[in-house]
Amino acid sequence: MLQAVVIAGGEGQRMKSVLGNTPKILSPIGEDTLLDVYIKLFKANNIQKIHFCLGVGGHEILKKLKISYPDLNYTYEIEEKRLGTYGALINSYKHLEESFFLILGDILTDINISNFAKKFSLKKCDLMLISRFTDHPKDSDIIILDQASKVTKISRHEDLDYPYSPIGNTGLFFINKKILLLDSKYAKSDFTKDFLRKNLNKLEVTAEISIDFIKDIGTPERLKNGVADYFNFIANKNKFLFVDRDGTLISNLGDTSNWKNVKFVEGSINFLKTLQENGYRVVMFTNQPGVAKGFFKLTDLVNVHSEIQHKLIESGCKPLSFIKYCPHHPETGFKNEVKELKTNCNCRKPKTGMYDEFLEEFNLKDLNTIMVGDTNSDLEFGQQIGAETYILKNEHSETIDSKFLVDNFNKIKYFLES
Repeated sequence: MLQAVVIAGGEGQRMKSVLGNTPKILSPIGEDTLLDVYIKLFKANNIQKIHFCLGVGGHEILKKLKISYPDLNYTYEIEEKRLGTYGALINSYKHLEESFFLILGDILTDINISNFAKKFSLKKCDLMLISRFTDHPKDSDIIILDQASKVTKISRHEDLDYPYSPIGNTGLFFINKKILLLDSKYAKSDFTKDFLRKNLNKLEVTAEISIDFIKDIGTPERLKNGVADYFNFIANKNKFLFVDRDGTLISNLGDTSNWKNVKFVEGSINFLKTLQENGYRVVMFTNQPGVAKGFFKLTDLVNVHSEIQHKLIESGCKPLSFIKYCPHHPETGFKNEVKELKTNCNCRKPKTGMYDEFLEEFNLKDLNTIMVGDTNSDLEFGQQIGAETYILKNEHSETIDSKFLVDNFNKIKYFLES
């Protein structure tokens, strides 16, 4: 059992036109407030200890807690002066458990806390950031990860070499309390900007990408759009679109992996956008044997996927929720092949290893799924995982039964709508 810590001490200047002097954590979310959403989420994840770091409007929040949750096990501290998010944690240090889950009080989310708490426990790291593929990378804190998911840098768009993977920080953290004492100068200091960035090389900091709903609702526009998106997500939590990459989402890159050659198949972006608007999360499953064959490096593959994400965002589409790839290949004899990747693995489609790993990683079950691909392996893969499967006609689809074939993405959209 982790403790949940909520920081809700800001003045909320950007929200005064909507909320007046009401604290952001009491923003209306349907018939509830954001505070109600948090408490329901904590209870659903078996979190029984809660601490509130409060500031302006703190007494109003405490009044709400007293009336609505008289039996809630919580502690609190109210700042006498503004301390920033890091200062708020130091100010509350005596109330903190040895490890805790931290959420900034203007984040609307339905995150599976328990699932990530297990990962935090297994990693035995100092700090674990919850991240996601952000749809606004140009005004987000971007997390740079190594292959072991260790955070090597937290930066902004203008300071990064393109194409970078648009993995954004979310304002959700798992923290070991002891690290907070690395730097006790906390007057008006921010946890990410002033503490984490400064001490990144001294800490074991990892990140996990979430596919759950996580939105900053700290401005009037974000509140309006975020609440609508939240209820759309809740109503469609089990809906997923699984899509192949080469020949399906983008034109086939062949044996190369040059991000500058990424070109989307006609109709694919609009198709993804339509399904996202109808509550589908989009996950790409792709075989990339060129890594094992030595045709291109893993960094080249990551650059292609980063370019795909940025192009989707620039086109008004949300980025892919997650990407799974198989870098293996069973046959040997290639000049620059990577021997450790030359294996008969369980993740190369049509085998279902990538899908099985995806379900386990995010603790998912009973999904309502659609699979779109362009080859027989995509068809077999989709059938094995129980997805409604569509195969696009091209040079790879000649041997596929015509009843599974469709001419284009518009045809799939037509079938789904009818």
